[in-house]
Amino acid sequence: GTLTHDLETPETLKLITENFLNPCVCKIITTCEIETLRIKNKEYKIGYLPEEYPQDADTFYSEFFNQIDTLDIVFGHGTFKFAANSMQISEMERSIASAPVFDEQLFNSKVKYFTAFGHIHKQTSDTNVHYNSSFSRQAHGEEDPKGFLHFEITDDTYKLNFIENTLAPKFIKIPLSILLKKVARSESSSDAQYYTYLCHVIAKQFEKFFKIRLDVDVEVDDMFKALVRGFFSGNPCFEYFETKKVKEINNSVSEMLSKSINTTNFDSEIEQEANTAKNKIIKEILSNP
Repeated sequence: GTLTHDLETPETLKLITENFLNPCVCKIITTCEIETLRIKNKEYKIGYLPEEYPQDADTFYSEFFNQIDTLDIVFGHGTFKFAANSMQISEMERSIASAPVFDEQLFNSKVKYFTAFGHIHKQTSDTNVHYNSSFSRQAHGEEDPKGFLHFEITDDTYKLNFIENTLAPKFIKIPLSILLKKVARSESSSDAQYYTYLCHVIAKQFEKFFKIRLDVDVEVDDMFKALVRGFFSGNPCFEYFETKKVKEINNSVSEMLSKSINTTNFDSEIEQEANTAKNKIIKEILSNP
């Protein structure tokens, strides 16, 4: 994995496997290598490419690439050109500058069956080079399905299936500019009442999403900042994020937001909760003139 956020995890797992687990069941690979495995009376030559940071990549990988046309399968972690150029790498997936970038055309033309890599948190492929995706969701910007790939080799080809982890926690980023358009404000409501109403609309989404980030992409007053932050104070699953630029909304996020918040007629439960909150505020104002 990537050194910056995997740290010494592979070494820890290696220690566990060497002392407690059957090495035939679990292997920890920390440097590029090649081995032959016998599975169901058939031998497969497997190449491993964990993420490493050599000063001279050509020399470091020369022995591996001299044998690449003899490999049946390659497993690894890192970046291929098609993934680096796709603009889909999130903050969780940033590579260290010295990490090599591999050419998928070489692997597609030389490796007999397939190449399976980790690093990109979205399942994506280029011919026979496949990124597994992350098994679970760890950050905002990863709204795509999570899971793992299942490969089944038959004769000289293979079948590939993506198995979705439907239990992966759901994240969503809600742009305030979109929220303000969707949540109408009555003429009689005060700023405090309307802001509270918005907070209840956001809070309602926790029924569907594990983490919510409010992207504040428009100018707001100090009352809004204080009320929203106070409303969600102590909630580690809510993030208040200020940005000066209105970011392009991902189609999948926009679609989820449209399903969560009806543009013309809000969910009656949300409306009822918001009205209750409004009435509470009005009573407090009247009782404390």
